[in-house]
Amino acid sequence: MSVRSVRDNIAFIAATDGSIIAVGLPQATQIFTSATATFLTSGVSVGDIFVIGVLGAAGAQGTNAGTYRVFGITNENTVVLERMNGQDFTVATWVTGVAMAYRVHIAKTADSAGSVAGVHVGLASSSGYRVLARPLDASITNGQVLTPVVIPSAGSATSWDTLSGLTAYTRPTAVSGGNSLIYDANVHAPNVANNTTMSTRYTNAIDALVDDDYPARDINLVVAARKSSTIASKLNSHCSTASAQGLSRTCVISPTLTTFSLSTVLSSAYPGVGANRSERVFYAWPGSRMLVPEAIGFAITLADGTTTTDGVLDDPTDAWLMSAISSLQPEFDPAQEQEPIPTIFAPMLSAQTGAVDRQTLQEYITLRAYGVCGLKTDPSVGVIFQSGITTSLTGRKLITSRRMADYVQDSLAMKMKPFVKLPKTQARKDDCVSEANAFLANLLSAGNPQAQRISAYTLDGRSGNTQAMDAAGIYVIIVRVRLLGELLDIILNTTIGETVNVTEVPLST
Repeated sequence: MSVRSVRDNIAFIAATDGSIIAVGLPQATQIFTSATATFLTSGVSVGDIFVIGVLGAAGAQGTNAGTYRVFGITNENTVVLERMNGQDFTVATWVTGVAMAYRVHIAKTADSAGSVAGVHVGLASSSGYRVLARPLDASITNGQVLTPVVIPSAGSATSWDTLSGLTAYTRPTAVSGGNSLIYDANVHAPNVANNTTMSTRYTNAIDALVDDDYPARDINLVVAARKSSTIASKLNSHCSTASAQGLSRTCVISPTLTTFSLSTVLSSAYPGVGANRSERVFYAWPGSRMLVPEAIGFAITLADGTTTTDGVLDDPTDAWLMSAISSLQPEFDPAQEQEPIPTIFAPMLSAQTGAVDRQTLQEYITLRAYGVCGLKTDPSVGVIFQSGITTSLTGRKLITSRRMADYVQDSLAMKMKPFVKLPKTQARKDDCVSEANAFLANLLSAGNPQAQRISAYTLDGRSGNTQAMDAAGIYVIIVRVRLLGELLDIILNTTIGETVNVTEVPLST
């Protein structure tokens, strides 16, 4: 049982009787002993942080004072140490000494990887401590010291900046076999046309979502951060493939932020909407502008090629449309103006740089006709989508229709799963129909109109079955569900004036 402290900033071992015998220098590791230590009993682990010396009082520890990492535990009184930066111990940095003050802290007090005990060996080994890193615009050679842009003040006996002395260090070839940080434009650069390397990685990741295991099986809406013809096409085919295997799925795509013109959006070639027509594909355009406080003060390129430092950046709207869809029940149109849509879209300020902020009414009619969810800045509610439609021109055109069909089908399928492979008795068939009826009756909500989600339904557990199907172990229930549809247009037929003849009529029909 470990007696390590639960407080991250407290040393769980401390003493003043440490000793060192410097041998075989230069070496990747060195031995540290303490007559009173209980390294094993106290739960010291590989990767823990080992500090030699007392701040402001170097004393007997001499040049050995500093922070090290536990590479191994030999016995109760002996540990093997390595340097934090992976360099060798040398005669200039490691000397024989006794009566040394030391303390031990858990790994995560000084290691971004957290508790690494038993998972990795130290920097002195080939596996090392692995921290994901990549250079943004240049390769970094082996053994290079990386210092902060703003270097904190050095520590003293009376003051200390928590980041004082902070550096990073790429492992030298002599220790790790060569592990520089390589900049790969195909991976790290901003989006470029026909980026086959990144597109291949995206297609592989998307393909991996066709899986019956959790969490992939529970995904029903997909969006990709990068934009390319390959990725958009893969999302389209993925939704068809997954849905055909019982994993009902839809996706949202957007063109690149450099797609400004209406004619390009309406074209049949990517990035136009016509390149990926399917009732399982939703197309959002144009992009939007949003404030990113963390970007203030940094020069960042906008969609039209200009730069800004005010933190207001351009952002594709596919993820915004996905956020709206995932926050609504399937029968609700993401292009509505009711809550929670205004709250979800509140961070969006307007259409993206270089795009028309307000299309004409005819242009929005055209966008809808071509299957585009057009972004609109409404004077009364802010940024919304004008239409919640799929890219299909022949199948289900409304997002609500596609989503409700998936919802009803998937829900009924789950209701039937407990009956699969049981004896095919008439009573059990009736139970299947009863389960379906209970689910659909709840959606119809005849006794509570405010909770109504469908208009009508019928169930037929007889006419769809044949002797051949019965022999094959197949039982068919024909289900027909009429959806509520949407209030796409509300017409106010008005006659207003001082001499208008008014006759009372019912307030609703």
